[in-house]
Amino acid sequence: MNFTRRNLLAAGAAALLPLDAIASVTAKKRLRVAHMTDFHIQPELHATEGSVKAWRHMMAQHPRPDLVLVGGDMVMDSWSADKARTQLQWDLYHRVLHDNMDLPAHHAIGNHDIWGINKDASHTSGQESLWSKNWFLDTFGYSRTYHSFDFQDWHFAMLDNVLLTPDGYNGMIDGEQLDWLKEDLSRTSKPTLLVSHIPLLSVTGIIQGYNTQTGEWNVGGNIYSDYSTLAYQAIDD
Repeated sequence: MNFTRRNLLAAGAAALLPLDAIASVTAKKRLRVAHMTDFHIQPELHATEGSVKAWRHMMAQHPRPDLVLVGGDMVMDSWSADKARTQLQWDLYHRVLHDNMDLPAHHAIGNHDIWGINKDASHTSGQESLWSKNWFLDTFGYSRTYHSFDFQDWHFAMLDNVLLTPDGYNGMIDGEQLDWLKEDLSRTSKPTLLVSHIPLLSVTGIIQGYNTQTGEWNVGGNIYSDYSTLAYQAIDD
């Protein structure tokens, strides 16, 4: 450290403070964010018990997180599940969340959270009010499948990059959402964190992408993994 009058005065003032007061000042300079994702909750395979353990582990951290960002795939499957089975899974998720976590939380949509796209298996017609991504909107009270918000000194954008396509879905952000994101980012000067279910950038995209016979790189969408590890991270100012 280069000693200046300012940091010498600051050091001297800190020396006069009680240790708990110093800790309090230091804590205010840090935003702690928990990233929880891919619970795939269902009644089977002890998924509910595992989810409870994950939330309790997160809540037991010291200091506790200030904010929780959930990265999608809250339920095991609503893509091919009928309405009753889908409701059961969402009820489980909300009960676990309500009973084990009391922090502000924001959710991004995952492919498993989209209801009824497999119409034959889910016994849907596509005309149901909660069909497709509407169930996600309804369960969290969102008006769109993507949104942004400010928290302390940071700006956050929860994105929807599960683009429905004729062959199912692909990890892409559509033009309307991209226009919204550009405008949203132009309105803030705060450091910004983007959250999406499928990684926006991943080194896994080049794994096994080299064709030794042709000498070409072929990066296919099936190479990407949209499953993340439960992570707990601190964001420092």
